[in-house]
Amino acid sequence: ANQKLAIGAAKAGEESSVLKKQVEEQKRQLEEQRRKIEEHRKGLDTRVKQVEEKEKSIAEYEMRLKKRKENLDQREAQLQKGGGQAGGGAEVMQKMEIELEVHRQELEKSQEEIKRSQEEMERLLQLVQMSQEEHNQKDKTISDLQQALKNAQAKLRSQQTANAQREQARKAEEAGPAGFLKSLF
Repeated sequence: ANQKLAIGAAKAGEESSVLKKQVEEQKRQLEEQRRKIEEHRKGLDTRVKQVEEKEKSIAEYEMRLKKRKENLDQREAQLQKGGGQAGGGAEVMQKMEIELEVHRQELEKSQEEIKRSQEEMERLLQLVQMSQEEHNQKDKTISDLQQALKNAQAKLRSQQTANAQREQARKAEEAGPAGFLKSLF
């Protein structure tokens, strides 16, 4: 009976050791996941700032575009007024047509810049969404690991309690009348 108790205690000790190693490994994995999530959050913050800067840039481009369009409309109106005059009006009209063409080219460039900025902003928003999805997945993994750690710790505690009870039973058995008789022989 004592040998069975000793073997059971040794097995429980080995299981306890294995469980401790598993718990330590899970703790290490959990810390690694936390570190990765923190790095990910920092990257996400940077991307959000980039998106905000792009939005601000787009707003500025839109304002400039609006002002240029107003200026262009004014020039066209002046050109139409100047078209009714004879003689020196032809030279003024030619200058205004050149300015009008320059403004149209600037307008096209601004529109292209706005389009590129919007595409970049959409790309960054997709990155932010993907990052958020990864973040949510990692949070779930951490939660799962924490639950597994709690379960392993509870199992370890129950093993330790069972081992302690077996040891007490063994000592009580040895201390009883049978143990006294064994010591005499």
